Amino acid sequence: MKEIKPEIKILKELLENIELSKKEKAEAIIENMIINLDENKAVQITKALASEDRIKILKLIYINPRKFTELKEQLNLPSSSMVNNLNQLINAKLVKHNIKTNQYEITQFGITVLRVLALLCNITY
Repeated sequence: MKEIKPEIKILKELLENIELSKKEKAEAIIENMIINLDENKAVQITKALASEDRIKILKLIYINPRKFTELKEQLNLPSSSMVNNLNQLINAKLVKHNIKTNQYEITQFGITVLRVLALLCNITY
């Protein structure tokens, strides 16, 4: 059997320690984020996501920005419900209204939240 040179063994151990160190650092960062989690912001985001209609809105505008009337027609919702849903998404910083185009757009934060939601929904346990 071919013997591994001592230098290569040491290098291999160093690389393993570096990888472990990266993992430990990442876990420490995440733990710190959990400890410092803003509960009010978390509630606002989860409330905004606690509606099938609002998730449908996010999915629709993720594909393309849309006008109020387009969203209202595609979801078959009354205007008052549409306004309420859009306001909750806007207040949670998931959606913004582009005044120039008069369209609702998903924010970068909204894209991130939607991606995390998709990942969570695809985890099998």
